[in-house]
Amino acid sequence: MSLALRGLRARLARLARPVSTRSAECPKDFAGWSRHYLASYFPIADSSFHRWLLGQLETLHTRRGTHLAVIAPRRSAKSTWSSFAYPLWCALQGHEPYIQIVSDSIGQAYLWLESIQHELEDNALLASRV
Repeated sequence: MSLALRGLRARLARLARPVSTRSAECPKDFAGWSRHYLASYFPIADSSFHRWLLGQLETLHTRRGTHLAVIAPRRSAKSTWSSFAYPLWCALQGHEPYIQIVSDSIGQAYLWLESIQHELEDNALLASRV
């Protein structure tokens, strides 16, 4: 296991806390959590597509075996929601022990993983949860 991966796992373990010890100020729903902790990634109001996608993603971890394929125009934030915010939310809320990031290329997947790592290391609001 690489040093970077070990460091990321250690950081996730420190950030992930049981639901009962989390601050009441922290939104628990996926959309609210994302807007609270990742506000700079979502500067505009949600469209009807985003509301639908967020509803699907928020309950995806409860529907084992479900496959979700989404087709939407470029720059519609589908990857930002599904390959960045959702894996981060699931990891920190303790919804998923293992998360796969699937992209068109390994380079794209690494970029999302690096973005997640950056938030774990440098997002002061997330760090304040600890």
